[in-house]
Amino acid sequence: MKNGAANWNETDETSASYIKNKPFWKKDNYHALINSKELTFEEAVEVYNDEYLYKSTITNIPMPDWIWEKLFQTEWYIIWDGIEYRDMMYDPDYDYYTIGNDALINSWHDDTGEPFALMWKNKYADDEANTMFIFTTETSVNHTFEFGYCTLEK
Repeated sequence: MKNGAANWNETDETSASYIKNKPFWKKDNYHALINSKELTFEEAVEVYNDEYLYKSTITNIPMPDWIWEKLFQTEWYIIWDGIEYRDMMYDPDYDYYTIGNDALINSWHDDTGEPFALMWKNKYADDEANTMFIFTTETSVNHTFEFGYCTLEK
């Protein structure tokens, strides 16, 4: 794309490529549950057939009470090393909710391309409630990470 060419995905209203008066366009509101932080991935976890992922754990995630009722209707965002991903929550086994590339954890799922998979313990888990496990294929690497949900302005 040439510099200054019209870009339907541009949201910065001061940019030369911003398109004004886009039909049906609304601005997202971001609500961070985990503010941007640097995570280290050193703990190796065998997932299947001698294949390993590397894990980082975040505990005590502040969850609004209403979120549990709308978990699967909520659009989630993950910012991983400055790149934004949007996804919906998936519940493969009722103990954990997952977001991201579930093929990293479950070999029978399609590879969706994200470099991470998140597993989130459900609110009824006494031992690890509001705990998130973040997996990637890279070891001893730090990644910046932010997690939250999106709403649309009315």
